[in-house]
Amino acid sequence: MCLPICAVDAGDMPVSAQVQYYLNAKLTATGAGALPYDERLKFAVRDQLLAVVERYPSLSVRDEPFTHNDGRTVHLLRAEGTVPIYYQGVKYNIPLKMFLPEAFPHAQPICYVTPTSNMIIKPGHSCVDGSGLVRVPYGERWSYPRSNLTEMAGTLSEAFGAEPPLFAKPAGYVPPSPPHTSSPSTAQRPGHPPPPPGVGLNPGAANPGAARTDRKSTRLNSSHSQDL
Repeated sequence: MCLPICAVDAGDMPVSAQVQYYLNAKLTATGAGALPYDERLKFAVRDQLLAVVERYPSLSVRDEPFTHNDGRTVHLLRAEGTVPIYYQGVKYNIPLKMFLPEAFPHAQPICYVTPTSNMIIKPGHSCVDGSGLVRVPYGERWSYPRSNLTEMAGTLSEAFGAEPPLFAKPAGYVPPSPPHTSSPSTAQRPGHPPPPPGVGLNPGAANPGAARTDRKSTRLNSSHSQDL
């Protein structure tokens, strides 16, 4: 497959062009560096990632190891950063990762909320389990080419605005000992140990460094990626 790549210094490009340059390089790699996507669909993979980071500039793109439930580890592309939500009229930013599985775009992205060290996942959340794995009807009904990453991100923003998935961890909070076994969904989450089992908490004070649009608001935190 041939994706156009210009021989220029990526550091001189605007962010959107850097993302395109990065994706072109990754999706044309061969041998050990090749990513596991269908050659006939790599244009769609690239275009969907470009579209979602254009719509949500707080998201970045990288490839990252991902471990499946059967123990296989593969490098997948992912969008990571934050998506905005509006809760009780105030804007917050929810940290999120969206992994593109090998069968993408025919298969739905694998999405996780990624709480920072001062957050916990709301126990019993309607669409986020204890490992951070997100399940929403849009994903369950995923059908390419009708479905896409940008609409998925928008769906998550709306769902999280209706029911925020993260609470700020209260001062002095001590998590219980982790269980001896992991659920399949927990094993799927790369690089982030699952948060402790939740307790009944109201949203608390957020990280002073969090991006907020209302200084009176203290419910949720935000995280910004430093990647492309």
